Amino acid sequence: VISPSREEKDVGVKTAQLTTAEAEAAAAPARRLLEDRFGRFHDYLRLSLTERCNLRCTYCMPSAGVDLTSSENLLSTEEVLQVAEFFASNGTKKVRLTGGEPLVNRDVVKIVRRLRETKGIESVGITTNGLLLPRLLTPLVAAGLSSVNISLDTLRPDRFEKITRRRGFERVVRGLEAAAAHAAAHPGEFEVKVNCVVMKGTNDDELSDFVRLTQSLPIDVRFIEWMPFDLNEWTAEKLLPYRHAVDLIHVQLNAQQPPGLEGQGVEGQGTEDGPGRGGLLSRLARPASSSSSSASLESSSASSLESSSSSSSASSSESSWASSSVPSSAPSSASSWAGASTSLSLIRLNAQSEAASNDTTKWFRLHGSAGGGGGGGHGGAAYPVGGAAEAAEAAEAGAGSGVGREGRQKLVARGRVGFISSMTSPFCGTCNRVRVTADGLLKACLFGAHEVDLLSALRRPTGSDGAGGSALHDPQAALAFAVRDALGAKHASLGGHRDMHAIAKGDNRPMIRIGG
Repeated sequence: VISPSREEKDVGVKTAQLTTAEAEAAAAPARRLLEDRFGRFHDYLRLSLTERCNLRCTYCMPSAGVDLTSSENLLSTEEVLQVAEFFASNGTKKVRLTGGEPLVNRDVVKIVRRLRETKGIESVGITTNGLLLPRLLTPLVAAGLSSVNISLDTLRPDRFEKITRRRGFERVVRGLEAAAAHAAAHPGEFEVKVNCVVMKGTNDDELSDFVRLTQSLPIDVRFIEWMPFDLNEWTAEKLLPYRHAVDLIHVQLNAQQPPGLEGQGVEGQGTEDGPGRGGLLSRLARPASSSSSSASLESSSASSLESSSSSSSASSSESSWASSSVPSSAPSSASSWAGASTSLSLIRLNAQSEAASNDTTKWFRLHGSAGGGGGGGHGGAAYPVGGAAEAAEAAEAGAGSGVGREGRQKLVARGRVGFISSMTSPFCGTCNRVRVTADGLLKACLFGAHEVDLLSALRRPTGSDGAGGSALHDPQAALAFAVRDALGAKHASLGGHRDMHAIAKGDNRPMIRIGG
């Protein structure tokens, strides 16, 4: 029997103990090792690089923060890479770096570079709050970063401080601008997503402002249902179900004065009604430029974001960001959306392709019609619950392009709008991801308490069985045994919980100590 090298403090933590079982696990065929008992193959690894964060978001942790693991009990950079290499050798193709805030890790650029050099890994992404992105985007891209997800829950500077309990809105905006500029200059090679956690009474009046960012920018915006974790004071009353969010977006988009667009906010100064045309929206989504984009990341500006909107590059970008059901027309420029007679609606993209690609997101694209009279969109009608979402799905097959009836120009947004409905419409049946926390624990399910200790498996002294024996310890075999343990215990859905209310009552970690 091998003695664990550290105390097992967390619920469900198990340490690999039998060398014979480890050997059997290591001998299993590569594809089967990452396959659970429901036939789900896990080729997506989310690696947390740190538990530390430079924000204190209200929906994530208390204002005083959370107790953090001591540094000696965290995965080192080489151990992070060792874990990634093991998963890659067994079929993992995609890696996302998370935290905490992963950009506070001093070795983040080195880690990205080494991951891209690892055989089998096809893409490396990062999820960040964006504060350090203006400084680090250039070296990260040079190291081979494939995508960036920027967590941003409001477009109003004053509200940003309330939600995050910190300043830094303008730095996040600069990071988003730089990332969008790079995506515009390299269509199909670099992806940018904005992740927005939606909470009733907190930021649900800004949904249409976020949606409008996709009109002429090569970015996707995703609205995430608020999820319960330890210490985040989750309540069902503040949860906005995704279908309700779709309804609300249609109402906001087609109101006579869309929320967030009528204010006079300027850079760094948002009004209570939103950032205004002089603020974030105009800086990120201004009319297309006729010049070709060649600006570097360091000197990116809002004008460079649209410089790749010529007919050829726009078509290329559309094909790379779109699902198979998107109309064949090129995305419309910002100036095309400015007409007072424009009516807007979200059109559901191909749901079958989402399931086939293990996508967690229900994707839509903003469509509009401008000019002429009548017709198009959904007007200002207030939909019953779920009505807009159902109408959008029904309209998918009929989505068109060009000029519609009565001479109205049909508009197609460049980016997509997505909804991650973890609570009200889970997608567990196609789950293909596992998480490794910064302290080296493998979580096969975000909502499950079961965790398996990889750190001890890596650090067990080589050449000893831990009990004075002479059996050689093989870290690869120990990792294989641990992975099999984790996936063997993975439930069909929601970590074995009945619903979101049961999750809220169960034992788990704060999100910052899991990895977003």
